[in-house]
This record gives sequence, structure tokens and C-alpha cells, in this order.
Amino acid sequence: MQRSRVFFLAVVFLAFATVIGVRLYRLQYVEWRQYSVKAASMHRSVLYSPGPRGEISDRHGVPLARSIPEIRVTFLLSELEPVRWVARRIASILESAPDDLYPWDEAAFYDSLEQLREIFRKQIAQGLTPLEIPWVKQMDPATGARIDRIIQRRPENYPGVRIQRSGDYVTLMLDPLKLFAGEMAIRRLAMDDQRWTPDELWNRVSQAYQKVQNDQLSLSTRDWIFRRKRHVLLTGLDPDLVVKITLNPEAWPGLYLEEVQNREQPFEPLLSKLIGRTGVVLENRKKQWDIKGELVIDHLRLKDLRTIQKLQKVAHHSADQVGSTGLENYLEDTLSGRPGAQIRTVDAQRRPIGEPGELVEATKGKDVRLTIDAELSQMGIEWLSDAFETNFLSQGISVPEYKRAALVVLDVKSGEVLGLSSLPQLEVGIYKDAKKYENAIMTKPGYLSDFSIGHSIDPGSTFKPIVALTGFSEGVVFPEEKILCEGVFDPSNPGSNTCRNHLYGEIGIEEAISKSCNVYFYEVGERLRLERLIAGGRQFGLWDRVLSPHSDRSNRLSVESTGVVPTKNPVGVAIGRGFEVTPLQIANAALLIARRGDFIPLSLFMEPKASETERTLKLSESALKLEAEHFDVVIKGMEQATINGTARKSRLKNWNAAVKTGTVKFKVPNNRHAWMMGFAPAEDPEIAFSVVLQHQPGSGASAAPVIEQLLEWLEVHRGRRFGS
Repeated sequence: MQRSRVFFLAVVFLAFATVIGVRLYRLQYVEWRQYSVKAASMHRSVLYSPGPRGEISDRHGVPLARSIPEIRVTFLLSELEPVRWVARRIASILESAPDDLYPWDEAAFYDSLEQLREIFRKQIAQGLTPLEIPWVKQMDPATGARIDRIIQRRPENYPGVRIQRSGDYVTLMLDPLKLFAGEMAIRRLAMDDQRWTPDELWNRVSQAYQKVQNDQLSLSTRDWIFRRKRHVLLTGLDPDLVVKITLNPEAWPGLYLEEVQNREQPFEPLLSKLIGRTGVVLENRKKQWDIKGELVIDHLRLKDLRTIQKLQKVAHHSADQVGSTGLENYLEDTLSGRPGAQIRTVDAQRRPIGEPGELVEATKGKDVRLTIDAELSQMGIEWLSDAFETNFLSQGISVPEYKRAALVVLDVKSGEVLGLSSLPQLEVGIYKDAKKYENAIMTKPGYLSDFSIGHSIDPGSTFKPIVALTGFSEGVVFPEEKILCEGVFDPSNPGSNTCRNHLYGEIGIEEAISKSCNVYFYEVGERLRLERLIAGGRQFGLWDRVLSPHSDRSNRLSVESTGVVPTKNPVGVAIGRGFEVTPLQIANAALLIARRGDFIPLSLFMEPKASETERTLKLSESALKLEAEHFDVVIKGMEQATINGTARKSRLKNWNAAVKTGTVKFKVPNNRHAWMMGFAPAEDPEIAFSVVLQHQPGSGASAAPVIEQLLEWLEVHRGRRFGS
């Protein structure tokens, strides 16, 4: 019984050993080449992912600019376009053959393959299936056998190439569908995607390959471009096409899918000129990174996650969206994220092997919250458009296509910018259409500027309250003083410096402001002269960027214009002509008047208030020597403007508003800039504002409906109270 058990176990052991032995034999002597190729084609790689940019939102958390993931297609030239390397490898093998048998160099082989490619393209265009064809005929058996052995060892280096024996003859055969599989995949991709023709999409590959052939580039750079650089082919791939490529990667040789971050403005074109745009990483940006000791991490040959983690804080990704204009550029250091990395192992068909590799999470940039109310800004655009149309249609004049206007709303107590509205709105996609872009630049002056903060014009009579306060400070005029107005400043020159705004006679500061008497301010301007007028304007924030920097940045927002300082004619300057300011600067001056000269920096960002930082940004101590009574008489005149002055036909008195209108006239009929600035309510003000409608048929009072709708909307939708 015991012997039978031993015999049985021995049989089982021998059977097991036989199976093992047979399997080892097959692995070592029969299937070794197949597994050797598989092992050689498996590799460990690092997949880098760009870090999402931070979000820009309005004061209520409504996103204005955000990053959304999308899939793009990139390609590796070495995998997509192996034709040059096939020609080079075959030529190097044939160099060792007997003399004169194969008198062709690499260039000759490459040219012959390119000729076959043209035939291949014609066949594909005709709907034919290219067949395997002989490439080199009647080869000597020894050379043929050597090529066969080399191909068997590394078939991935010789796609579509094989040796065929027929008697004493050896032929090097070529399968175009395999050799040109990369181009075939590109052409299929174009037909599936339908945004580009097959030839247009393939031309992108050709352009990349031309760089490899550029002898002026270093050998290492050319090698990088050919072997390791992921060239972008298509962005924003359709999900169905993503699934198709993912499930069959072997059918798309050389093509890779990557998740990148695309920048989106959900309410575009709202505030899009202020927010700005992002773009791809250009050479000048890379140079800036180099100077700062920062690097593009996916251009490095890194395999160790610990090294990647250490570099992450100073790293960028070549697929990063970087700010090029507006807030996107100004806040680049804050918004930009940091790339992540994942180590993975893939097979010859680029399919992942085993479990997901180790991971370094990409880091999102910091979010930035603006003080702006997006809904208010959007409504402002509608109010500006309505006022524009009403002003023209009421005069029986057709409404111009190109409207230029702006509305600025500020919080008097905090200095926060509540609303920025400007016309024209930026046409969506204009930067992607060269013809539209050029046409806009040529036919629409200032089109790319935000007209509320980045475009300056003459302020007209909205400058008069500043002139009055400067005159009081300098002692050239007094609150109780009256000046005689007979309709012209210089009787000897009745054709210039006139006043047609009120009944003639002596006039004081309140009436001069409410009825906008030119002669009163001609006289004050003459007394002050140009230097003191400029100094007074600067004390109210004119000809300077008035927005406080974000955090502790020392530079200013580049899209904010500083305007144009006057250079002559103090009499004309005193009524707001011969120089330029922005609507934001005029609104800021209105805020300073509303606060009775108590300075507060304007803020565009809802970050924790860094009071010490803001104090360092404060203007130098005001040189204006002003008392409460000086502001009181000016504000009284602005109140009277809504009762019996230039804005008396408006409903602004219902909100206890204090305003100053301004009309900038041109020689062309029906061509005026209509301004209004002020605050509400006059006592204990809540908001300050400025509005301008450019090239209008009416006066500054025609801008009143915009402010009426603004105050009404703030009461209904934001709980503000202005009325008595």
C-alpha cells in the first residue's frame, strides 16, 4: 500500500516536472524571440499633467474665468513617422555587403520610400487597399539572412519590412499599410474629427519633421524633437473619438491622448477685456521662467518621484495655459498651478500594465475673488445700449453700429469696485480669426481696450468740481465769491470761450456747478494756471493708475490707462478740454468728493484686507488745503443739478443724488461725449459712479437714464437705499 502511494506521488512529480520542462523549453527555444520583443517594448514612463489654474470669480462667487479639463491629441515623431529611421537602418546594414551590390545611401532609400508614399496616398484617396510590394529585389542570400535576423530580433524598428525567399532569390518586401500606419491614422483622425482636412492635419506633422531636418539646431535638440517631444495635433477632442482611440491604441501609432486644462469664461464677453486671455507657453515666457529658476518639468528626463516632488514648486508644464493679457497676466503667479506626475508601465501597444503607478498630485492655482458684481456689470451694458439707442432714435438718427460707452460703480465706504461696464463688448473668438481681428483694429479705434478703465477721453464739465476745490485750496477763489458771467470770457474775443448754459449775471459756486457755467471756471482756470490745475487733478487720482495692486505686488494692472496730462491752455483745461482721463478716474474723483477728501484706495480684489500694505500704497499726504465747507458747497451744487440744473429733467432727485454732467462738443454736428459723475445719496453716500456715452447727439444729461436705472436696480436687487 505504501509503495503504491510512493509510486503515485512519483508519477505526479514526474508529470509536473515534465510540464514545467516543456514550458521552459518553449520559452527558451521556441517562443523566446516573441517574449524578448515584448520585454524590450515594455517600458516605465512618467506621465505629467498640468496643474489647473485658479478660478476668477465675482464678489458673489460667480465664476468669471475657470479651467475645464479637455482631451488633446499629441504625437511622437519617432513612433508616428519611422520612415527616415527605416531608411537609415537598412542602409547601415547594406553597407557591410560586398562592394557595388547596393550602391545606395540613406538618402536614396529615403527618397524611394517617399516615392512609395505618394503612390500610397493616391491609392488611399481612390479607396484602394495598398498591397505589399517588393522594395529591394534579388538580394544576395547572406545579406538577406542577416536582415531577416535583425528584423526578427527588433521588428518594432522595421515596421512593414520583411524578407521573402523564393528559390535562390531574396526580396526585401514592404507593406505600406504598416510603414505608413502613422500617416494613415492621422488621415483617419481628420475624417473622424472633421475640423481639418487630412492634408491640413498631416501638414502639422510635416512642419514638426522639418525642425528635425534643420541643421542649424543642435543634435540634442533635434533628437529631443524627434524622440521625446509631444507635438500638439488636436485639442478639444470629441468624447466618442476619445473612446475609439483609447480602446484601440494599436490602430493609432504615435498618437497619445492627454488631459489638459482649457480656460473658459462662462459669461464671455462680459468683462473679458478686463479678465484678459490665456495662451500657450511661448519662448519669452520660458525665458522668464529660466531667469526665475523655474523649469518645464515634462522636458526633463526624470524617473524618481522624490525628485519630481522637490521640483514641483518651481515647475511648469508645456501644456500650461499662461496669462497673456488683463487679469490673467497680472495674476499669473497667483493663478498658475503646479504640474503633477504619475509613473506607469506600458506595453508595446501603449496599454497600461499592472496597477496604477505612484502619483504626485497636480496642484491647483489659488482662486481670486473680485469685488465686481457680475450681474450689475451685465445690467450696466444693457443700460448703456438702451441709452445709446434712445438718444439717437429720439433725434431721428440711425444708431451707429460701433457704440463706445462706459459705466463705473464704486462703493464709497470700502473703495471696492462694484461694477465695470463698457461698450463695445469683445467679439467672442476674435483672436482666433485673423480677418476679424485685423478689421477690428483698422475700423474700430480702441476696440481691444476696456472703455471703463483702459480708454481715456476728454472729461468735459465733470472736471469742474475738481477745479473748484483746487481753487479753494489755492486761495484763488472763495466759496462765497461770485463771478460775473455775460456769456463770454473775453469780450474782445466773443467767438471763443463762451457760455450759453444759464441766464447772465453774477454767479456763485453752487449755481456755477449746478448749471455748469463755463465763464466761472474759465476765470478760476486763469487764476490757477496750468501747473496748479495739474497738481490739483493729481490729488484727485487723475493721470495715474488708481486700482490697488493685488496682495503685495508692486506693479499695477497694465490694462488700466493713465490718461493724458494737459500741456497748454489753462482756461480750456478748467472746463475739461485738452486732456484725457478714464471713467474710472472720474468715478474715483467722485468718490473722494463724496468722502469729503478722506482718501481710500480702490480695491478690485476681495482678499483679506491687508491694511498695512494698502497704507503703503496710499497717496502722499494731500497738498490740498480744504475744509468741510469747501466740499459742502460743491456737493450742494451737485445736488442742485438734479433739481434746477443740467440734470433737472432726470429722476435723480428721487434718489437724493449729487451729480455733475459734462458735454464734450466737437465740430462735427451731433457728435458729443455725454458724461455724468456723482454719488448717492448726497448725505452719507453709498455709491459713487461715472458714465460716459461717446459720440452722441445730446448733452451730458442724456446719460442720466443709465444712473436712474442703476440706482433703481441697486435698491431692488441689492437692498441699497438712496431715497428720502
